Amino acid sequence: AIVDPKTIEKTLPFLNELGVGKIAFVYTKFSQANFKIDIERLNYINALSCEQCGRTSLMEFEIYKNLDELMSVYKNVSAINFGGKSLNEKKDDELLIIGPEGGFSEEETAKFKNSYGLNTKNILRSQTAVISVAAKFLA
Repeated sequence: AIVDPKTIEKTLPFLNELGVGKIAFVYTKFSQANFKIDIERLNYINALSCEQCGRTSLMEFEIYKNLDELMSVYKNVSAINFGGKSLNEKKDDELLIIGPEGGFSEEETAKFKNSYGLNTKNILRSQTAVISVAAKFLA
């Protein structure tokens, strides 16, 4: 989900190094609506990261106005949320979405096919959660 662009910009090189192929940004109820994603800037940061780590393909970016719009494109969307099933149960065809600071609203949570939790007692910031999930599946 959309979080502060500064957080996204700091996290992007880590995700690039781990081999993430695409990020779909989505505005959720608890996203800050005033945050605007600058795709051109993300592409610039991504290109620099590729030069540094030796990656030869650029990550793709998509932006969706809301969860319903995202779910009209991707049919099998599941959440990384507080609690939930073990990530070891995730199916290959599931798209995982990580919420903004504060998580998802009850209405949004009800729309997800599955909800997965991370095996930690701590509440993770969005950037820590996304790096952890990417590392689990891609590294």
